[in-house]
Amino acid sequence: GRWWGDLDPRIGKSIPVDGVTGKITKCLYAKPEENKAATFVYEVRTADGETKILPLEKIDAGLHESGQAVPRIRFLEAVTESLGYSSGIDHGYRPDVVPVIINPNVSDGAAQVVLSSSVFRDLIATSATLMINDTEEMTASEWLRLLTLLLMKCSSSDLVQSVASEMETEAAENMAKAIESSAKISDFTQALPEPPFDDQQDDTDMDVEEQNVDIGEFEQGPESNGDSNGKNTGEPKPAAVGRPESNGNDAAAPMVVEANAVEVAPMDIESTKADIAFVEADTANSAEDELKKKRALVLAGKVARMKSREDGVAAFCIKNQLRSTVASFEQDCVSQVVESTLAPKEPGLSFAQTRCRGVMCDFCGLPDTALGSPLLRVPNEKEWDELIQHATRSRRTDLVADLRDHDQHATLNKSRNKKLMKISVRVGDDLISAEPDESYFTDLTDGGMLEFLPRNPDGFQDELLFRYDSNLPFISGSMTGHEGCAVAAHNARKIKVVEKFKENEALVAEREAGITCGRTLELGIDSAGRSYWHFNTDLDSLFVCKPCPMGNSKWRKYSEPEAISSIIVSLGKDPIVPELKRTFPAAANLIRNGTWSELLLKRHYKLNSFAN
Repeated sequence: GRWWGDLDPRIGKSIPVDGVTGKITKCLYAKPEENKAATFVYEVRTADGETKILPLEKIDAGLHESGQAVPRIRFLEAVTESLGYSSGIDHGYRPDVVPVIINPNVSDGAAQVVLSSSVFRDLIATSATLMINDTEEMTASEWLRLLTLLLMKCSSSDLVQSVASEMETEAAENMAKAIESSAKISDFTQALPEPPFDDQQDDTDMDVEEQNVDIGEFEQGPESNGDSNGKNTGEPKPAAVGRPESNGNDAAAPMVVEANAVEVAPMDIESTKADIAFVEADTANSAEDELKKKRALVLAGKVARMKSREDGVAAFCIKNQLRSTVASFEQDCVSQVVESTLAPKEPGLSFAQTRCRGVMCDFCGLPDTALGSPLLRVPNEKEWDELIQHATRSRRTDLVADLRDHDQHATLNKSRNKKLMKISVRVGDDLISAEPDESYFTDLTDGGMLEFLPRNPDGFQDELLFRYDSNLPFISGSMTGHEGCAVAAHNARKIKVVEKFKENEALVAEREAGITCGRTLELGIDSAGRSYWHFNTDLDSLFVCKPCPMGNSKWRKYSEPEAISSIIVSLGKDPIVPELKRTFPAAANLIRNGTWSELLLKRHYKLNSFAN
């Protein structure tokens, strides 16, 4: 800060001191003695190298004698006792600092206002700055404080208050409509973010190619394309189908006609002629129907396999409960009945390939035998957040690596010969998925997010082989849980996604409504503490505020889309990134097509093209 000693016009002038010329070098605060007011003293360096301390009165008299008179300090006591000036600047302490609340020179009303109102404190500080400082020497913080006070003064007028009230009312109505519309989402998939590296473009950017439809050739007479009046309509009519000529044999050869050449029309039974025969034809099933039947059989097989595993666990639990009772019988027939009724006979579905001894459910803390349900591999919350973005859009994220030994002379032990691995592809930390395939996820809930694999290693290999052969999706994860627990966790996560989406939409609506009425809210704060802003007066620019340890903040402005793209890329997986991409779609588009770095290089390295 500055004080009177930095602005005193006496500094730097020369005066006579005891017959020797001296130069005034510094102004110091003089602590008042008893019954005397505070004053200033000055440090004067003479021509012979001595340093003398002279009071203000002698300095003014010496300047008057040398013809360099300066205006006197009209309110000497106020200038010397002002907070932030005098020896506090020179020596780092104030010998006469007294808290405002107990200062006898400050009234109780003024002390209460100073403590409760920052506006009052800024008003006093700004008034003192304008009184002792020249406008050309004011700092940016002082100008900002002055403009803030003037703005507050203008905003307190009735006209401005009326306009502000109307703007706030309109913004509140728009915000309420936006929040109400976001609260009406019917499907949780509407609340999911876009998967990474999604190259889908808008409808306006897609090239639409015309498809030529081959309608076939029709046998047409000279009047086939005309109506009853002989006018050509340009519409082909189906060719007439007649009975083939008989060669005397009742079993005439069948006639093959095209499908488009057959016209189906209602007929009156009474008006039919004797030479017209009615034929009941069976049309062959289309390829789509065959696929549907095959899909239904595969899904039924999947359900039967899960039922067999559950029956195997149930059989073990029943035999375990009846063990003491059966021990009293001469012959154990109950265990044989339970084994023959519930125990699965299919390979890979036995109880030994289902049970996980010593493993507990991560959700309920119980083993598989406690609930009679096998333990499955379930994704945790982070894995679920990654998978759900792709699964709900019919995108495959997992591949199966077939490492089995297909040699015919391999060992007969099939369990040792099975070796399948689940593979996922990542670029950096982002999970990569294939193109959407609706047929792969047909008749599956939530894009196959409930198609869990067994926790048992042998059961995992057998089920993965079944999914691999039947082309069914599957889900795996690092957690362990019963099917019921996994489904409950899945539903709870869906509800959490919707609630979080509604909260974010409410914050976005509030921020956008605040921009329209002059009350801008920050876009967010990154992990380093920097805040990001988007002002209505400059919608194409991003403003970044970096806090400083000393209390001041540094602002940066970025207007070019490539500069904003570089900031978004540098933030990585910071939670502020999705909001920045939503606010600046042009920068997000540059990141998507990878041209932001090229544009930055062109700015720094200007290459001149030479003609050949």
